[in-house]
Amino acid sequence: MPLLMELKEAKEMGTVGDKLQGMVAFNRDVQFQVFEPIKVTPDFPYMSSISMVAPSPDWITGFYNVKPIDEDSMVWYQSFEVPSAPWDAGSRSSEVFLPGGDEENPRQEILEFTPGTVPESGAFLNADRDEVLPMGFWKCTLLAESMKEEPNKPTQKPAVRKRAKKGKKGKSA
Repeated sequence: MPLLMELKEAKEMGTVGDKLQGMVAFNRDVQFQVFEPIKVTPDFPYMSSISMVAPSPDWITGFYNVKPIDEDSMVWYQSFEVPSAPWDAGSRSSEVFLPGGDEENPRQEILEFTPGTVPESGAFLNADRDEVLPMGFWKCTLLAESMKEEPNKPTQKPAVRKRAKKGKKGKSA
């Protein structure tokens, strides 16, 4: 089932809060986007993102289950940044940065790239080839009009996933 249909169905069932869709970006002309506000609530406290990486066989970038709440004080962060990691969607077998490639049959699990699972070219690795770099960053800011009675919101970054280090194939360390 295509992702947008899946999200629509989940929203109708009350298991997904707000969703938004961006535009084609990160090319010669567009290097960033500013999105319409998205509502994160106590009932829907997590944020996730997914974006295709083009041109590529089936690579995506994103993050999941980021909870922008300071767990110690139980208040929303005023601002924070989330790295967006590269992933392999498991639907194509090519390791080159071009569209296409043979379809995986059976389809493979979605896999976050690690130094042990990146393409042989070393795509996504730092210069030492021991760390997978983020594809980008999400910068999020709490809107002033959404704040009720708590003016002293924390500004630290939320606890988000660590960058993938060398580990066994298919596992993040």
